[in-house]
Amino acid sequence: AAGSAFLQAALALHSSGKPPDGAGALRNQEQSEAVASDDHGRKTADTAPSAGEPNVQAEPVAASSRQDSACAAIASADNLECAGEEVVPASPPTPCERVRTALASLLHGRVTELVEDAAANRLVQAIIATGDPKLLDLLIREVTPAAGRLAGHPYGCHVVQRIVRECDPSVTASIVAGVAAAHPALLMEQHGNYSVQEVLLRPQSDYAQQVVETLCLDITAHCIHKHASNVVERAVRCVPSAAERITLALIQAPAKKHSALHDVATSKFGNYVVQRLLQVAPDEQLIDALCRGPKLLGFGKHIHTALNRMGYAGNRGHSPRQTAKCE
Repeated sequence: AAGSAFLQAALALHSSGKPPDGAGALRNQEQSEAVASDDHGRKTADTAPSAGEPNVQAEPVAASSRQDSACAAIASADNLECAGEEVVPASPPTPCERVRTALASLLHGRVTELVEDAAANRLVQAIIATGDPKLLDLLIREVTPAAGRLAGHPYGCHVVQRIVRECDPSVTASIVAGVAAAHPALLMEQHGNYSVQEVLLRPQSDYAQQVVETLCLDITAHCIHKHASNVVERAVRCVPSAAERITLALIQAPAKKHSALHDVATSKFGNYVVQRLLQVAPDEQLIDALCRGPKLLGFGKHIHTALNRMGYAGNRGHSPRQTAKCE
């Protein structure tokens, strides 16, 4: 189809820094070609060096700049025209519009497939970075029905996060709603928890409050979980009144031994949540429960240290304001 050769070349440039082999390859500097500039300053590929000429290799593309390379490939390819399996110079060129049309035609009906691909999702992110309204509208319309699933996908989550973070809230509301609808499952997923955190970066929305409510329903399990604890921390930092609600939930939560707060404070991941609560909203009730509770062992030593820095003691049976710092 028209535009397929250009997309293959752009994907290859973006994923490996080198163009693909065979018909339809997009020639560039890394193929040891001479580059000349036309009257408008655009770079056009000359013929490959003949036999006997030195084969000069360009510097390899750094991993951090591959996304910029993809953007540059899209932006500077307005002098190309796709014809079947050949990429030939267009005459006369129409800046950007031809590339935009080719990409839109190629993306239509295939966005989800590309988003879930290890290499192609980077090109999709590069398209998002261009901020082109037509292409963004196409991406958002096709991502929306699968937003909840893509938010937990190893590659798709990056696209979802980038859309929510960089695009105007008025056009990403449907994506945010899709992530919010799936957030109970995404909280504990390796990749999905980061998508939920993006929702919490819009603290005034109803969706952020829904996430906090879900966290409080089983606060102990979420605080001690490797991935969900990240969401709890983000809520404490970003969502108004979340720290107070989470603190109250921890103090009131049932526990088989000692207290839920003690279990969280001495767990590998939960101790970070308690430290964040002490940093953001040092509630007197929380501090008193920690100071009067059982000795904090294991990972709880970090809480003990945090209390000392704040001027509170961890000696059981004493009021935190009546005791000196712990030794």
